[in-house]
Amino acid sequence: MPSALAVFTCRPASHPFQERHVYLDESVKIGRSVARCRPSPNNATFDCKVLSRNHALLWFENDKFYLQDTKSSNGTFVNNQRLSKGSEESAPYEILSGDVIQFGVDVMENSRRVTHSCIISAVKLFLPDGAETRRRTEVPVSAMTLEKVSASQANAYSQELYQISQCLKEALHREQMLEQKLATLQRILASTQEASESSWQALMDEDRLLSRLEVLESQLQAHAKSQTEESLRKELTSLLEDKLSYETTAKESLRRVLQEKLEVVRKLSDVERALSNTEDECSHLKEMFEKSQEEVLDIARCHTDAQESVKELTEKLRVSEERQEEVVARGGEERRELQAQLEELEQKESALQARVEALTADNDFTRQQLASVKARLEQIQEKSSLKEESASLDDRVDDLSSKINGSIDEEHVAPPGVDSCTELVQQIVQHRMILGISNDSNPSMEAEMNDLQAKLRALVEAAQRKLVPSTQDGVCSEPGPLGAEPHSNDQSGAVETLREELSHTRQQLCQANAEIQSLKGRLEERETAACEDAVSSCSSSSREDTDPRDRLAPIAGEPGTAHGEMERLQEELSRARDAAQSGKEQMRQTLATVEKDQLESKAKMEGYLKQIQRLQELLVQAQEELSGLHTQQKSEREEAQSRLARAHNDNADLQRRVEAAQAGQHDQTAALQMDLRRAREELERLQAEVVRHRNETAALRQQVEARTLALQQQHQQEMAQLRADLAGAQEEHRAASLESGRQLRASLAEREEALRSVEVQLAAQQQRVQSELEVELGQAKDRTQALLDQVEEVREEAECWQRKFAAAQQQKEELSSQISHFQSSLDESRKRAQQQQTSWARIVPVMCLVVAVTLTMLYRPE
Repeated sequence: MPSALAVFTCRPASHPFQERHVYLDESVKIGRSVARCRPSPNNATFDCKVLSRNHALLWFENDKFYLQDTKSSNGTFVNNQRLSKGSEESAPYEILSGDVIQFGVDVMENSRRVTHSCIISAVKLFLPDGAETRRRTEVPVSAMTLEKVSASQANAYSQELYQISQCLKEALHREQMLEQKLATLQRILASTQEASESSWQALMDEDRLLSRLEVLESQLQAHAKSQTEESLRKELTSLLEDKLSYETTAKESLRRVLQEKLEVVRKLSDVERALSNTEDECSHLKEMFEKSQEEVLDIARCHTDAQESVKELTEKLRVSEERQEEVVARGGEERRELQAQLEELEQKESALQARVEALTADNDFTRQQLASVKARLEQIQEKSSLKEESASLDDRVDDLSSKINGSIDEEHVAPPGVDSCTELVQQIVQHRMILGISNDSNPSMEAEMNDLQAKLRALVEAAQRKLVPSTQDGVCSEPGPLGAEPHSNDQSGAVETLREELSHTRQQLCQANAEIQSLKGRLEERETAACEDAVSSCSSSSREDTDPRDRLAPIAGEPGTAHGEMERLQEELSRARDAAQSGKEQMRQTLATVEKDQLESKAKMEGYLKQIQRLQELLVQAQEELSGLHTQQKSEREEAQSRLARAHNDNADLQRRVEAAQAGQHDQTAALQMDLRRAREELERLQAEVVRHRNETAALRQQVEARTLALQQQHQQEMAQLRADLAGAQEEHRAASLESGRQLRASLAEREEALRSVEVQLAAQQQRVQSELEVELGQAKDRTQALLDQVEEVREEAECWQRKFAAAQQQKEELSSQISHFQSSLDESRKRAQQQQTSWARIVPVMCLVVAVTLTMLYRPE
């Protein structure tokens, strides 16, 4: 069943495409070319970038044709009226024959400065019965709505101008198409002439072969006359059969060759027409290819620049990383050195802290000892009353000693109680020394002190009791001998010296106590070892130097050796004094050394603290420098990363552009490759035909060779048979058949000569056939070369048409400028006409003038 037909014809301002014949058995999708749907003459798929994949739908329903925009991005226009808004689906719109349909709009790509044209086509609509539908001018006025009437009135002037420009463009395009068709017809005529000449040559060759076959038949007939009728008949029949088969095969092969040549010529004309139709597309594709090549070169230059910038950035990043590594290594070394110094300082500080702790512990210990000494001194101060008593006892002892001295001076002989008195005095002195030593050296022995004080009181009282009767006895009695006076004088001198030494030692001990009281506060901050050594040395010296019991015991026991003992006691007292002085000097030295050590440790601590502060300042500076370097490196890295990101983005944009250009080139090259593939297929088919002809000629050659071999074998068999007959006849009729033998020999010689001539003719015929086939192959090669030359000519013509197209574009621009100028003048005249309220009849001559000027500009001679 026939179906409705829609014919899309390319307009001049449109993106070039082949005329489309679309049958509307069902709704047809109009859209952009994709991999699964390629453009063809029987679909509505266009290789245009401004179209959407699903741009619009076209269908036939109730004897009407409808067009609907399916949410396309660039829109669908019917007679310069958009069907829907952007990205919205339109309502079905009825189209009529002769409408101008525009799919999409011209899009300019800013990055590459390339304008992508839209699809503008004039549509012709045919009903299923073959009749064309009515045109837009035939639509009755009643069918138009008020909105359409107002819109048509508003756009009347612009529509007429647009129609005029479209008519001019169609005329220019039609003229170009006519020129192309004339060129294709000329090429087809030349190819048909060549084909007719080649067919005529083939017919001449066939006639030549037939004449040669007739000559061969006549020769065979002449050769057959010398044979018997049966053999000649058989040979004739076989030759006739061979002739018929050869003629039939030759005619069949020639007929096939002629048919193939005609088919090749027809297909060649079709290919040429296709080439003529694709010339415009080739020119446009070449332009696009050149532009894309320029863009690719620009992109490649940008890519190389980006790569160079990336290399520079990577080099800078590498240098900064090396610098950072050096700084980090130097900082690490400095840090290690500082850490080593810190460790050394920490060790020194720990040693100093240990020493300080030891000193603090020693100071605490000395403080405790001093506290105990303070407590003991307080106890001693509490017991000062005992000292006062001891002082009173000393006074009493002094009185006793004075009385004793006086009694000794008055009496010359000691009374009987003198020994006991001296013993009492010695015991008193001994107890006083022990009491003083115990009070000065060991104040903690309170019980012993009390006992000694009690004994001292008892001795003083006993001495007083004994002294009174002794004095009384001395006064009443007579003086003794003179020998006792020096002994008493010595004793009194010893007592006085002892008294002086005791008073001196008591003063020294008091001074030592005062110094101890004065140095008590200072000893709290000194080392305990020196204090303990000093105290121990002082206590040991005091113990060693003030042990009166052992030293006074011999005095009490042996009064005769009192003088030696006194000297020894004086020496011991001097040694005790020296020991006390040395102890004082040692105490001063230890105090000085302690103060010196403390000052040195304090100075060292201050130096260490200053070094630690300086190191901390250096560490802070190093940390600040490291933080500054880190921030600088971080900023440099961020900047490098941002540059790299920008470079990557630029590379990605360039790659996308390259991919887009490659995709466009791929599509263009795919179309060109399809055309080239078709041409190659045609050439391959021609080559296959040539090979098939070669095979047929080889088969014919083999058949001829087989036939000649068969004839030779047949002749050889006949000759063998004749020879056998000849031998039999010679045996039977040797004598009678000499003449007939000669005749037979002559006939055999003639037959052999005839066979040789036939063989020579067959070889010559075979050579001629081979040469003719070679000539035909050369002609086929020449034809293929001619086809290639035609293809080159087509390319040259395409370039020529490109130049013409450029000139036409220039003329078009000039015309468009003139039309715009005329349109501006028309607008001015229209404004003037509106101001003057003139009618349309005044504008018509102006429009006619514009049309005439444009026609003269179009059809002026170049």
